Amino acid sequence: MKKKYLPAFFLVLGWVGMVFYPACNNAETQNTTNQETTQPISTPDSTLAMYYQAISEYNLGRAKSLLYDPYTDYHLPRPLVINTYRITNRKTLAAHEAAAIEFIPPLQAGDVELAVNEVRNGQAQDYRYWFRQKDSLWLLYGWMVNYKPEEIEDDP
Repeated sequence: MKKKYLPAFFLVLGWVGMVFYPACNNAETQNTTNQETTQPISTPDSTLAMYYQAISEYNLGRAKSLLYDPYTDYHLPRPLVINTYRITNRKTLAAHEAAAIEFIPPLQAGDVELAVNEVRNGQAQDYRYWFRQKDSLWLLYGWMVNYKPEEIEDDP
């Protein structure tokens, strides 16, 4: 008894049809349900939490999607584990405060600054994060380490 083989184009088209038909049908259903539900509220705090989760999972695509400028050069050599963090100060920048911070590209009035005490990979450090709203989402605009130089007395 000879085995019958279906032509290759039938197998490919049949497989594609099986994959895309339910996906298209699901997309229509998903669009109607998204219209009925509300979007999750975006805040600088929630964006920071999502950013920490992304870098701890080494999900660079997700981390870059939380940046205000997704084309920013972003290199993460390995996952960073944020053991704990605490937001120590939160403020919306006024025009004179934004101008006083030397950051390129410059900050603007309305940007939000979070001062955060983090324990990364077992090391405590203070960071400052700035967020800017874009299309109703708060995205990470920039960050820096709060460097506090230690004063060392010279020997007399």
